[in-house]
Amino acid sequence: MRQIKTTIYNRIKARVLLILPVSKYNHLANFSCLEGTVRKILCILPAGIGDTIMVAPAITALKERFPDASLVVLGHYSRGVDKICQLIPAVDNTIDIGFKDYHWVTVIGFMLGQFWRLLFELRKRKFDLTVVFMPNIIRRILLAGLGCKFYIYGNKIDDYPGTLAFKLLRSLGIEGRSQKGVFEVPEPQNAGMILPYDLERPVICVHPFCGMVWRQWNKFELLKESLAEMHGSIVVVGRKKGYVPTGPEHNLVNKLSIAELFWVIKQADVLITADSGPMHIGFAVGTPTVALFGPVKPALRVPPYEKEKHKILYKPTVESETVKRVTQRKELDNTSMQNISVTEVMDATKALLGQ
Repeated sequence: MRQIKTTIYNRIKARVLLILPVSKYNHLANFSCLEGTVRKILCILPAGIGDTIMVAPAITALKERFPDASLVVLGHYSRGVDKICQLIPAVDNTIDIGFKDYHWVTVIGFMLGQFWRLLFELRKRKFDLTVVFMPNIIRRILLAGLGCKFYIYGNKIDDYPGTLAFKLLRSLGIEGRSQKGVFEVPEPQNAGMILPYDLERPVICVHPFCGMVWRQWNKFELLKESLAEMHGSIVVVGRKKGYVPTGPEHNLVNKLSIAELFWVIKQADVLITADSGPMHIGFAVGTPTVALFGPVKPALRVPPYEKEKHKILYKPTVESETVKRVTQRKELDNTSMQNISVTEVMDATKALLGQ
């Protein structure tokens, strides 16, 4: 009877600790007995496109550790997580978390309704192992209610998310791996219409937009004027309502699916972008990238093993060096980002092109 009470107490304690903002608490009991018992794995991901791409190598390594298990990803379809996962062979299926943003009204409505339907759906699937990358309070509460026998999660936020993901997976005997083989990017059926085969080289892909104002560099129009002098092809990608192309450019704004965006960036000789989803795509597919940073230090966003292939332009400030979490709910000062000159971007671009 005492042993039963102790077991119940420990399980309740573990679930309570899940929803507390502790620095780290992993349920590691009996991990040595995992071999042969894991048939269903659930990975709960952060919201953004970039976040998904950054932890994709860890997801692939998890599948390689348990090749016979079905691996399901829970993420935000509204952010394109399902479309990205279609390009990751390691992912067998995806589930939509069911809400678009983290505004308080949306979150409260979600917690009062869709959250419980989602929780019961996940419980019915009876996952053997749940891994939560970069948990917030909603993901922790969800994990606490799942009743999963084995689970791991970590709350560290002061490093590159891909690095943190692999630190988390060490408890499963999983070490780091590169981006190689993580994504399979198919050629679109209308590839020649998206990128004409006679485009003059070098093909310079430019992503001049960003969802967060404080990540936006305001000199892309001036940059395109300078790029035109290189006598290559300027391809502009991204999403921007009401965008009107200027100058000699191949305009693909608002015209590409996520899979097509991956393919276009992969075909480019160089990508120029601020810290954004397309920047992470450039890193993932191996396209030399000029990445512009402002109030968030590159160490939180750039794969440490990829730095030599790219040019990172960043003018550190006291604030940017102390920011530990990227959030849409806080406006940061990007004055230092505007101090990056067109000449610096051009020099970085030419260096990557070998000019």
